[in-house]
Amino acid sequence: MLAKTLLKYFHLFVLFGKISMMNQIASRLTFVVAVIGKIIRSALLVVFFQALFLHVSSFAGWSFPEVLLLIAVYLTVEWAVIVTFHRNLAYWFPKTLLDGSFDFILTKPLSPLFYSSFRIVDWFDIVSVPPIVLLWVYVLSRFPWSLQVQDIVLFVVFLLLAILFYFALLLMIASTAFWTIHATGVGRFLENIFRAARYPTSSFRGVFRIVFLFVIPLGFVATLPVEVLLARSSWYSMSYMIVFVAFLLFLAIRFWRFALKHYSSASS
Repeated sequence: MLAKTLLKYFHLFVLFGKISMMNQIASRLTFVVAVIGKIIRSALLVVFFQALFLHVSSFAGWSFPEVLLLIAVYLTVEWAVIVTFHRNLAYWFPKTLLDGSFDFILTKPLSPLFYSSFRIVDWFDIVSVPPIVLLWVYVLSRFPWSLQVQDIVLFVVFLLLAILFYFALLLMIASTAFWTIHATGVGRFLENIFRAARYPTSSFRGVFRIVFLFVIPLGFVATLPVEVLLARSSWYSMSYMIVFVAFLLFLAIRFWRFALKHYSSASS
């Protein structure tokens, strides 16, 4: 039964992707300009750190290859988040509440959370894959290691946990739209905070270090997965991330259901 349900939603996601592609490539010039912009933004991040390491041998205790690995992980998580649910929950979902189309979503025979999270696939970011793959190839060539299967599996697990961590945070913010409707400002704020994950958590000092380690632990996004891959993380850190993300996801779903239960139809 569970497998059948998962297969159903997988097919729906593929269908959403096809519809989104047809809509987004309708304006080819906009599509091409957006793609070029995303590639340039990724390249500038690498150039920034490359220029930095011309003057220093390490950054917050991280070597240049390790920082490149951090960037590769960050861009991978960012890509997965933006392609799937980020803009859906942060921007398009509040609009459905504002224009009343969310009432129509509730009549569909599928989870309103799934529909609101994955209705539009952002193909503008799909084409960012080749530069990210090339960066991964370059980064891995800089490390004299032979990865074991268990290392790769553990890394992928924590990469997925990083995505779930961001999803849970964004879902809690998006759920406030049931009362405020205009939750896009908070979503944009989270988007800006998320960019701090491009840097090692050891680079932050003072109150920012406390916030990014315990309040909004951005180290979960890229730093910890990299440390897992480098066999540098402790079992305490890994266990903390697993428990924290699981609890946050539980709270986020419960909050969504609470908000949905108290939703007043736009037509009422």
